[in-house]
Amino acid sequence: MIQKTNEIIDYSLIIPTFRRQDDLARCLESVRNLKIQFMEVIVIVRESDTDTINYLNEILQEFVPVAKPGVVAAINLGIERASGEVLVFIDDDTEVNDQWLSSAVSHFQDFHVGAVGGRDFQPKNQKEGNIEQVGKFTRRGKLIGNHHLSNRGAHKVNFLKGCNMFLRRSLLEKVNPIFDYLQGDGAQWGNDLVLSITSNLSGFETIYDSKVQLTHHASPRPDHPRGQRSQKMIDEENFNAWLVKLTFARKNYFWFVILYGILIGDTLTPGLVKSFHLHRQNLRLVHKDMIANLHAFKKTFFLAVRFRQPLNS
Repeated sequence: MIQKTNEIIDYSLIIPTFRRQDDLARCLESVRNLKIQFMEVIVIVRESDTDTINYLNEILQEFVPVAKPGVVAAINLGIERASGEVLVFIDDDTEVNDQWLSSAVSHFQDFHVGAVGGRDFQPKNQKEGNIEQVGKFTRRGKLIGNHHLSNRGAHKVNFLKGCNMFLRRSLLEKVNPIFDYLQGDGAQWGNDLVLSITSNLSGFETIYDSKVQLTHHASPRPDHPRGQRSQKMIDEENFNAWLVKLTFARKNYFWFVILYGILIGDTLTPGLVKSFHLHRQNLRLVHKDMIANLHAFKKTFFLAVRFRQPLNS
């Protein structure tokens, strides 16, 4: 239990982990060193990850095994097991501190706030600045992150980053069903966006505050190494991006998002212009990109229409 002014809110911490035992040890140590403790700490670990399970047994850390691969299954199980009023999600390669927790807690004294997140400071990527656009879902469907870069302070955003995210439990009962359709067996791009955008869609405020900062070591992923994107991973990200964009595109911009994604596009959904730029007009690669992009669009269109939930602001 964490108390602030006259209100007491229970906070549950959820940490999905997979084959990063050293990172997890550092993360759990930082959690144990907090002056104010969480009501519960729930570690979700893959059943096949016997090394991590053995380590958790050695340190007497409670954990929940999950059979299905992918972070979506891990998060779903964590939500099911957690009992707090606010659920906190961090990655196993992060380190937390007292300012991180107290800064986030202070925002939840305002009942209009449904979700809070902050900067995930990356020691290997120390570029920062007063970046205006953070967690922005633009009208044309472009998704702007920058959560690891901005030191701007507290302001409203559309979505948060999953390695540093606080959500009211009541909102998680309203998460769009596309969450369970996200593809991949590892990080599953877009899972944090689908979770956190629920705050805006439910009429709450979503706050990014750079004071809610933790250290993110951005360690290698055992399933999908950073910077090494297989064709399978590219296809999964393309599918997830189209699904997210079409599901949450603003009411009067749905068809514009489609045209923009096909004709221009971005790194996740590379349209004709973006493909020409990426591949320096190599027509074979441009053609490959366009076929994959259109295929992902076709696969997601009717699913997104079925669960359509336009973002208003």
